[in-house]
Amino acid sequence: MALTDKEIKSAITTAKKSGKEVWVSDVTGKRVGWVLQLRASSSGNARWYFRYTDCGSKRRLHSMGTYPEMGLVVARAESAKLAQIYQGDHNLKAVLLEQEQLKEDERRIREEARLEAERKREDSSKVTVGALMDLYVADLKRRGKDASAGDAQSVFMRHAAHLRSLPASALTRQHVTDTLRKVVESGKGRTAGVLRSYLAAAFRRALDAEDDASIPTDFLIYRRAGLERNPAAETKALTQFIKPRERYLNDAEFRHLWRRLADAGIPGMTIQSAIALGGQRIAQLLRAQIQDVDDDGILTLRDPKGRRTEARLHYLPLAGLANDLIRNAQQRAKILNTNWLFSIDGSKAIHPDTLTHLVSDLSKAMLDAGEANAPLQMKDIRRTVETTLSRMGVSESHRAQLQSHGLSGVQARHYDKHNYLAEKKSALLKLTAWIEGYEDEKIVPFARNVA
Repeated sequence: MALTDKEIKSAITTAKKSGKEVWVSDVTGKRVGWVLQLRASSSGNARWYFRYTDCGSKRRLHSMGTYPEMGLVVARAESAKLAQIYQGDHNLKAVLLEQEQLKEDERRIREEARLEAERKREDSSKVTVGALMDLYVADLKRRGKDASAGDAQSVFMRHAAHLRSLPASALTRQHVTDTLRKVVESGKGRTAGVLRSYLAAAFRRALDAEDDASIPTDFLIYRRAGLERNPAAETKALTQFIKPRERYLNDAEFRHLWRRLADAGIPGMTIQSAIALGGQRIAQLLRAQIQDVDDDGILTLRDPKGRRTEARLHYLPLAGLANDLIRNAQQRAKILNTNWLFSIDGSKAIHPDTLTHLVSDLSKAMLDAGEANAPLQMKDIRRTVETTLSRMGVSESHRAQLQSHGLSGVQARHYDKHNYLAEKKSALLKLTAWIEGYEDEKIVPFARNVA
């Protein structure tokens, strides 16, 4: 007989008054092996059960829910679903356990996804563009790229400081484009190109960290924080502004520069050393220590430029003026009780910016005195030395060996193990002869015995 709500309420009342539980069944249509039942307890509560006979002919009860939270109509619908399962497989308990496990797995997956999303949101608020910039600068220093680290830090602080508080994963191509446009419109197109390059490189390190074991662990957090794109790399390259400088000093300009360097104390002598050694990169020369000069008169520098995992050893023979200047630096380092070849007070090596500022000051002085045709930068001095060596007949390959550039090909890395010391020495002696040729015009070639 079909159960009614009135009968259910009557059963609940009877159970409360009698202090004994009361069972009522909902019998509708033909049923084999199962029935929907409601148990009313003496406390006044009522619960639905699906009663069935399992494969071993044992009666079992499956709890469905409480009344009136689960009404009669819903209870009938739920029991019909259970009946369908039961008719397909009498081992209803096993089927229901499997379904419950699936539901539990789904709940667990949803909860894990929720927690992961929440953690990503928290990480995103901590892992900012500014933190990535700082980490990238530190990484450049770790790889021995001090000059690049200084450049990156400067351009980040001057032109991208407003992006620092943004989560790295929230930085968009439009953010970067707007920032670059502002720099371009201020008349600093080349700087905008440099900023784009450093930003793209910083994001690339973070994106590659999962697959590249050589990248520090600190970069991994950005991928976990939801970083999936390189917004700087998605912007248009500003190649029209990245034009190589062609400035180099003519002989008269060089005479005046050399004379002014001789009067500029230790920083001036350091730049003279870079020149006499064939136009070496200042950042690499400033890392040199006393022990980098061996008993055979060979100075070993370390060149980390490019994508090298380890710095390339760059050997330079001390010939001509280079020998005098480096020996002078050694003597002075011993007096200061320091390992640094180029130091002002012995506590640390001269910073590259000190020499950059010196060249800038000398450039202004030379322009004011009519000794230069145009402003000059540190890199112009290196270019001047190579141009002069070329004019003297030093081959392109030997100039490359002397200045350590363009040596990253397969042949140079794996097959050509010749140290080119003889060729480098010949080039340095020619360079010395060119510089000392100014002595007739009272140009002091270098500062001797600087204490």
